[in-house]
Amino acid sequence: MPAPKYDPAETRLIGARVAVMKRDPALGDLLCRYVFREGSKVVTLARDRSQIVYSRTFVQQATRDELVEFLLGIARRAPR
Repeated sequence: MPAPKYDPAETRLIGARVAVMKRDPALGDLLCRYVFREGSKVVTLARDRSQIVYSRTFVQQATRDELVEFLLGIARRAPR
């Protein structure tokens, strides 16, 4: 059976989401409602309905703490 292929950018975002869950479980739970999708018109991260759209370049260059802060900002502004 071939090994699964993981997207490194999405894996970094999932790791940042887990860090948010450890820091604030309520906001982490809220973030789990969104799926990650790469977007061509976004510079950093943005929420679009049920998705968090990201720039691959930004995610690969950002530190984990920066990704956590961006996700916290998205979660705080998301409808509950």
